[in-house]
Order: sequence, then structure tokens, then C-alpha cells
Amino acid sequence: MENKRTNEIRRPHSIFFPFLLVVMGIFLLLVNLGTIQNTAWGIISTYWPLIFIIGGLDGLYQRNSWVGSLVGIGLGTVLLLGNLHYLQWNSLELLLRLWPILLIAWGLDVAFGRDHSAWNTLGRVGLGLLLVAGIVWLSIASPLNGGIKTSEFTQSLDGAQQSSLKFSMAAGELSVSGGSASSVLVDGSIGLPNNMTLSPDYQAPEDGNSQLTLEGAGVVMGPFSTSAPWKLKVNPDIPLDLTTIMGVGNIQEDLTKTHVDTISSDLAVGQTVLTLPATGSVKGRIQVAVGELVLRVPKSTHLILHANIGAAGKQLPAGYTSKDGLIDSNTSSTSLVELTVNVAVGDLVIQEIP
Repeated sequence: MENKRTNEIRRPHSIFFPFLLVVMGIFLLLVNLGTIQNTAWGIISTYWPLIFIIGGLDGLYQRNSWVGSLVGIGLGTVLLLGNLHYLQWNSLELLLRLWPILLIAWGLDVAFGRDHSAWNTLGRVGLGLLLVAGIVWLSIASPLNGGIKTSEFTQSLDGAQQSSLKFSMAAGELSVSGGSASSVLVDGSIGLPNNMTLSPDYQAPEDGNSQLTLEGAGVVMGPFSTSAPWKLKVNPDIPLDLTTIMGVGNIQEDLTKTHVDTISSDLAVGQTVLTLPATGSVKGRIQVAVGELVLRVPKSTHLILHANIGAAGKQLPAGYTSKDGLIDSNTSSTSLVELTVNVAVGDLVIQEIP
């Protein structure tokens, strides 16, 4: 009993949070010195796999999780290389494929963690290194991009004078812009895992107003690739109410060649880039829970934002004012865009375009 208490007393304390603070301090210092040119969300979205690496180093330091610690370091390194474009897939695609390895490592540590003999420790280190080798092989050599199908979609206008559009996907990349033929409401390409199907819900025009909802049907428990995005073009002539919903990924909406009057966009984690039109009026709501919201605003457009920003930074062009949650471009124009934006954690970036 006395030896057990002595071992518990001598067990090293966790260095996870001190190490995390050191890494964060280094990055913030490099940003302030201009060495790293990026937004706060850009840095977080690129270097977040360091959490796995720091957690793994902490586990090795405490000597309480050999397999899990080595797997954490290996997985974090692979995810980071993906974000730095040294691998074909980014961290999201890799994590959605490789996360079950964490369960394997956890199970091995639980099964063999009570025996602290030298041979047991050596065996757990060997198993950890073997799993790390498997992570590297799956990231480089294995055909991870399988299981994805891309299909073309077209919905005719059917004489509609206005329409409500809703596009919803769990994870990936969604691109919406104008430019479809005058006789077409929506067309484009849609990528889905093989075990999912596209579920269109279309209501033909009533009193000139049609409705279209596009979403994937089915639950995906396995890999999903963002390399097969949704690229959709909408009718440029009729008034549109546009709604986009995504769990994790990127949303890009270009309203410059559209007649969108009302817009609603919800993103849980990722980046939303919204390009506003130079003419016409738009109202709506844009929400990003964790990530970056980029608004590309023509210089001739009067922009009014009702901004609810939590732990988020903001970047505004010269001439913009911000007071009590109201951001105004102070532009004298008949083109007015008035939006309510909510960014809980991340960045709000406004960019002026010609």
C-alpha cells in the first residue's frame, strides 16, 4: 500500500495546459510580429491538430497511456500535414476516416494498462508504433477517396415567378452562384457517399411561387470526402429566398449574378464566404457557430450589419463604423444589404471588392 501511494505521489503532473498555453503564446507572438499573415480562425483551422500532439506528449510524460499517446502524436502529425497540403486530403477528411483508430488505442490501453512491467510497456509501445504506421499508410497509400459518387442535377423553372430554395448537407463544400439558363431553376453537380441518396423535395409553382429542397438522405457512419462538393447554379432572373445549412465544412455563396432577396445561412463549424451584389437589396441572417465568416462587399453597396459576436475577432475596411453591435459601411447607395450576423467563436472579416 505504501509503495502504491509513493508511485502515485511521484507520478508526473499533467503538462497539457501549460504546453498548450506556450504554443498559443508562440503563435500569437508570430502574428503580432507579422511573421504569420492569417486570421485567428485561419490559424486555428490549420494548426488545431497540435492538440492531439500535445495530448500525446502529455500522456508519454505521465507514462499512463503508451498506445493512446503514440497514436495521438501520429494522428495529430498526419492531420497537420494534411492541413499544410503535404497530403492529398485535409484534416477533416482524414479525421472522418481515421478516428476509429483512437478507439482501438483506448481499448488496448484499458486492456493492458494495469500491468506496469517492462515487457508490457515495451509491448504497448510496439502496438502504438504499429498503429501509427497504419495511420501513415492509410493517409498515403490507401485509396481513401473511394465511396463517393457525383451526379448532375437539374430542376426546370416551370414558369415560376419566384422561388424558395433550401440546400442542406452534413459535411463538405457547398458552392452556390447565379448563371443557370433562363428556363432552369437550379442545376449543377452533387457529390454524395455511395450509401446516401439525394432527396429533392420540389413543389411546383402555386400563384407563381415554387419551392425546392435538396438534402442527402441517409446516415453516414463511415468516411466522407469533401473532394466531391456541391456546385449549384441558380436562376439569375427571378426573386429567390435562399437557405443553406451545413454541419461541418465550407459554404461559398456568390449573389452577384442572382436576384436573391432574402438569405439565411447556418454553419456549425467551418467557413462561410458570402459575396454580395452591387445592385438590388438583400436582407437575411448569417450564422457561424465556430469558424470564419467572410463578407465580400462591393464598394458601391451600402452594408448594415446587426452583429452578435461572442469570442470572435473582426476585421473592417477603412470607413466602416462599429458601435453597440451595429456595423455600417456608411456608403451612399440605392443598393442596400442589411444582415443579422452571429459568430460565436472565430472571425468576422469584411472585404471590399470593386
